[in-house]
Amino acid sequence: IISYRFGGLNFIVRYETDGYVDTDTRMSSSSSKDPKSDSLSSMLESLSLSPTNSLPITTPGSKLTVKEEGQMISLESTLELKTRVIHKRIEIQEVAPQLWISQTPKLVRAYHQRGTFPVPEVEDVAADIKTWEEDNQILLRKLAALISKIIDVVKGCGGNAIVKYDRLGDKLVIWKVDKKKMLPDDLYSMWDDVADVEASSDNNVAAVKPVNGTEGKVDGKSAVFSPGERKGKHGSATDRMGSPPWKKDLLEVLN
Repeated sequence: IISYRFGGLNFIVRYETDGYVDTDTRMSSSSSKDPKSDSLSSMLESLSLSPTNSLPITTPGSKLTVKEEGQMISLESTLELKTRVIHKRIEIQEVAPQLWISQTPKLVRAYHQRGTFPVPEVEDVAADIKTWEEDNQILLRKLAALISKIIDVVKGCGGNAIVKYDRLGDKLVIWKVDKKKMLPDDLYSMWDDVADVEASSDNNVAAVKPVNGTEGKVDGKSAVFSPGERKGKHGSATDRMGSPPWKKDLLEVLN
């Protein structure tokens, strides 16, 4: 789990990592002094509904006991592992988007010949990721604009919606759903208060601020289409099969 700021929003990203370099980078989850780790821990604590300590936690009225275990691994030591037959090279451009989202700085490209792998090399690709980020600022700004648009639409329907990619129509479709609240109102208010404070202190929510600090403006070219404006022979999957029981109303179709 990592955290960073992008497009004027705070992101907590959970992803799968393939491994890490075995150095002295392991840290006790209860005694880490890394400022970045402290920042992430604080953010996670703000989302937590339970006290954060290493002692067993038992919820009143429940037999469920939660005990914190394990160690934190520094982001700098994490790696992504890719395998392929030896005559098909793995180009950095193929994996750069995935590495950028997870901010994974190391890559192992393991090639096999007739099923046998030689000892692979661990590469530091942090500079390559930064270069990819700089070369794709326009696309990243569009991504930031799209995420902001999705958030606005979902908030407009009360926060209950499903975002689905329509492969045939090449569209993102947002459906409003009838769904009961997962938590009591007093717990939701805890996060609403935090969001209000952050919104008031963020004067430029459309700014794109990738991890390396580069900042730019959203170009405003992301298209939004209402259902009646869709054209072409392909409709969404639900146009052909009927609305599933958990879907209620089509809100937006984003191109």
